[in-house]
Amino acid sequence: MKRVRIVAVLLSMSFVLAGCPYESKIPIGEPEAGSMDARLTGIWFWNDPTSDGVTEFHILRFNASEYYVETLEDFEVTGRFRMYIVSVGGEPFLNIEELVEGDEGGSWMLARYSVSEAGELSIRFVADGAVPVSAASDRQALIDFLTGNLGSETLDDPDGPFILYRSMPEGMPEGG
Repeated sequence: MKRVRIVAVLLSMSFVLAGCPYESKIPIGEPEAGSMDARLTGIWFWNDPTSDGVTEFHILRFNASEYYVETLEDFEVTGRFRMYIVSVGGEPFLNIEELVEGDEGGSWMLARYSVSEAGELSIRFVADGAVPVSAASDRQALIDFLTGNLGSETLDDPDGPFILYRSMPEGMPEGG
């Protein structure tokens, strides 16, 4: 559940969840040059519906294939992440790894995303329990499962998409 708080505090990257995002021991692919989406870079805002708090997401290009993401609440950094895009069945998926000092990694959150014409970033995490055990440790089996379930509502976290905004929407309280 610690990851859920961090995700909402990003992608937590403190959203209200009945479930948790799926945590994979393997990413669904490796970073590839040319897989960047310029629409993701910049500062995004998320309004926590449970506390009226605002979380900032600073998404920066790290190199030709990866992003560095920081989450901030009240001007304090609350999370750091490595993120990159992999196409699965023609749909972009985010591979998200929390960066924790002394942690050797090995846990990935997987999410589909889209950016609307209105400039909203919608992140749909793969739901915990959606991926069968048989696909959990085999990258090709995981890719095959995701590809075969792209249209299934059971793939996404049941609490719906996590929506970020480029600027604070009207009525959203001032935050950090």
